[in-house]
Formats: sequence, C-alpha cells, structure tokens
Amino acid sequence: MSVNMQRWPPHTHDSRGYYPLTPQPTPWLPLLYHPLDNRNIYGNNYAAPSSNRTMRNMAEKMRRDKLNHFITELSGLVPIISFSPKKLDKTSILRLAATYIRLHNVIFGSVRHDNRRSSTLSTVHRQMMEYLPQYLASFNWSENVLEEMDGMLMIVNGAGRIIFISHTVEKLLGHTQIELMGQSLYNLTCLEDYDELKRNLAPDDDPAAASSNGETAAPEESSCDSSNGPTTP
Repeated sequence: MSVNMQRWPPHTHDSRGYYPLTPQPTPWLPLLYHPLDNRNIYGNNYAAPSSNRTMRNMAEKMRRDKLNHFITELSGLVPIISFSPKKLDKTSILRLAATYIRLHNVIFGSVRHDNRRSSTLSTVHRQMMEYLPQYLASFNWSENVLEEMDGMLMIVNGAGRIIFISHTVEKLLGHTQIELMGQSLYNLTCLEDYDELKRNLAPDDDPAAASSNGETAAPEESSCDSSNGPTTP
C-alpha cells in the first residue's frame, strides 16, 4: 500500500525528510501565521480554525452594534430626526445630522471660531422676545407667513446643497422636508438648467465660483419630474 508523500521544508522534516501530504495543524500555528499565509503549508483549500472565524464574526458584530448605538444616539440629538413621523434609515440619519451641523454653522457660525457671535445672536433674540406680548412671543411667525403666502423657504450653499427647506415644500413640490434636506439642488433640476442654476448660486463678487466649503457641484443624475424622489448623492 503506497502513501502519497511530499517533501517538507528542511527546518521541520523528520529523519526521512518526508511528511504526509495533509499534516494536522499544531495548536500554536494559527498564532504565528495568518490563515492566508498558511495556504502555502496546508494547501489552497486550507480553512481557518473555527475559533478564529468565530472571533472575527464576533468582532464584526461588536463593530456593527457600536455603530448602530451611535447612530441611535445621534438621531435623538437632531430635532428634525427625533420628531420625524416615520422611522429613518441610517443613511438618512447621517445625511440629516450633517445638514443640521451645516445649518447651525450658517446661523450661529462655527462653534470653535465664533462663540462670541453665537452668544450675541442668542442675547439679541432673547431681548427681542422680551419686548413682545406673550401671545405674540409664542407665535410662530415664519411658519404662518409661509403658509399664508403659499410659499417656501430654502437655504442652499454655493455647491447647491440644501441646508434648510421649510415643510411647506411638500405642498408645492410633493417632496417632504426630510427627503430634501441635505440633498443636492442639482438632483431636482433639469440638465439644461444647470448653467443658470450655477450662475445664480455663485457669489456676486466671484461669478466664476460655483462651490463653497470645499464641495463641488457635480450631481450624478437629475430629474425634471418632481414626482420622482430625489436621489442621494
């Protein structure tokens, strides 16, 4: 009865210089070699020990659980997310959180570089509210004016990113506020109107500029039909 034999590396062979074709792995070997490196020793069909695979699966599960936990915490910190009538997916939560930060920087300035401006604006707003009667101070002027005018309010940056849009947009365009915030305005614009939109977004002192904050106005696709949902860039 013949046995298939294979020459083994000199530093591990026995007195005959041969070992069986499929030797059993020693317990300490996985600690010294990566499973992919062991293919040269055990053949291309070598499978990592089940304990290693289990550890990798556990590490990946812990990473996913930690990410989900952080996203859940984030959704509770952003008002437009926490008051959303429907459950949002992870991508929407991250998009709205980034938009909220942009909006905060536009209104109050950077927290790190402009704390004095933020404090001044808060003080001015508080003083204005003190001079108004109670029934007027609690009145939501912006929302009621927009509804009476049958219009909407939209704030975009130089790259066409929608930083804020009022909820009245749903009545006019069919898209909800949550769907549009953080989206690119180019995704809602026809291709033939890109140049006109680009000129309108550029600052007056620099007509050639078409981007701000390091963003570029390069949408992947656009839609002229407002019945289709906006695409996420």
